[in-house]
Order: sequence, then C-alpha cells, then structure tokens
Amino acid sequence: MKPTIILFIVILMLVCCKQNVGKIAGNTVKEEVLKESGALNEDKDKTGNFLVDGISYSGKSSMQFLGDKDKDQFSVVCQVGEPYTLLQVTFINRESAKGSLQPAEGFYIMEAGQAHVALSGTRIGNQEFVTQKESGGSIIVNGNKLFLKNLELFSLDGDTKTVNAEVGF
Repeated sequence: MKPTIILFIVILMLVCCKQNVGKIAGNTVKEEVLKESGALNEDKDKTGNFLVDGISYSGKSSMQFLGDKDKDQFSVVCQVGEPYTLLQVTFINRESAKGSLQPAEGFYIMEAGQAHVALSGTRIGNQEFVTQKESGGSIIVNGNKLFLKNLELFSLDGDTKTVNAEVGF
C-alpha cells in the first residue's frame, strides 16, 4: 500500500509541475511573440500630450509595426482612456519616421517623406479626422519625439480640427 501511495504522490507532483512549467513557458513564448510583432510596447512609461479645440489630452503612447519592423508601416499611437481619444501617426516605415514630413493624403498611398495622421474619439465627434494634401501645419520627428504644430485634419464632411502634439515613443 505504501509504495502505491508514494507512486501516486510522485505522479501527482510530476503532473502538477509539468502543468506549471507549461504555463510559464507558454507565457514567455506569448510575450516574445508580442514583442517581435510590435504589438507589445516595450517601454510602458512613454507618454504623449495633444491639444484639440482648446482641450488638452494626455495619455500613454506606443509603437506599432504593421508587418515587418524594417520594411512595413510604422505607427506612433497616443491613447487617452477617459474620454477615449486616439491620435495615430503612421509612417511608410520606421526609418522614414524622422525629420520634417508632409501630410499624406491617405493611409495606403503614402510616399517617402510623408506621414498620415488620424484623430478619433468620443469628444472629437462621430467621425475620424485625418490629414489631406492641403493640411496646413507641420509634422516633425526628432529622435524619439513626434511634434505636430497647428496641423489641420479633415473629416469626410469637410469639418476641420487643428492639432498640436508632443508624443514620445
């Protein structure tokens, strides 16, 4: 009877340890995949501030890679929780996110030297506001800081919003 109980305890311990190791290894692999895909912000302390219609917003910023980190689109995102507001600036790739950039007409038709800016949220209204070729103002990236100065954004209805921002990434 004793050998059976001891054998049962050993098997139970092995099963429990195997499940815990699997959970730990699974979480580690999951975190690594998120880091590689760019979906996981590696520096959780980055923040951004932006001003729209006299209202100041402050939130956490993150980087997103839409595909390959070197070749595909790269975005800087500043998100505010309450009231929910999102500012997203997308570049043709990470390397092109530097210097003074021109506003892109759209997300899918960017060229080198351009950036697409989008603004949405509950206080902003029912529509998204985006850059157009006629957007006035400036888009500047200096190191790991993004600056928007008096940048005009447009809705589908032709309404405009002017944005000023400083976002670390």
